[in-house]
Amino acid sequence: MPPGESAPPYRALYYRYVRGFTGPSGAEPDGAEFSNIEDELAYVFPSDDGLTCIALSINAAEFPAITERRLRGFPGADRSSSWARRPL
Repeated sequence: MPPGESAPPYRALYYRYVRGFTGPSGAEPDGAEFSNIEDELAYVFPSDDGLTCIALSINAAEFPAITERRLRGFPGADRSSSWARRPL
């Protein structure tokens, strides 16, 4: 894409680093793992020092609904914060 041009986002990504993550077998992952179900992609990226990056990529159109469901789980959440009300 040429400099100065923009395109709307098509994907949203949630990620978090966790320590001591184990896979279904109970062992730490020894390489990247991916799961694709319909339009959702899950990633597991083992790192160093026992850290693992867990990520979920979703269709950007689903982002507002998922964000609202997440906020409902935290009744005291500040819905006025920029990350909670930012349009895609």
